Amino acid sequence: MSTENNDANLAVLAHKVDAIHANITDMQVAMRDLTNAIIKLALVEERQTQFSIAQERGFKVLEKIESKLDSLDNRVNVLEAAEPEQRRTSGWIMTAVWAAAGLAVAMVLAELGIRV
Repeated sequence: MSTENNDANLAVLAHKVDAIHANITDMQVAMRDLTNAIIKLALVEERQTQFSIAQERGFKVLEKIESKLDSLDNRVNVLEAAEPEQRRTSGWIMTAVWAAAGLAVAMVLAELGIRV
């Protein structure tokens, strides 16, 4: 009976070893799946970091554009404030040009002996 008992014990032991082997194989497959998932997660994180860096650069460019726009807005405000005075000065200059032209025509007519 001891040989039958030993055979039975060996059969039980062999079955348990096979079960352990199957469990280890399942664990190896699960570890491979976990490794792939961690690699994908690292790639997603890297892409998010790159996107964040690019977004920060974009915000800096927008800040520069906004600063330039504010500067241009200030310049336009100064020019718009000075515009009425420029219009008045331009009117004076045009009056002076027409007066000078009229004076020149009068001088030419006087030289030609024509009286107006």
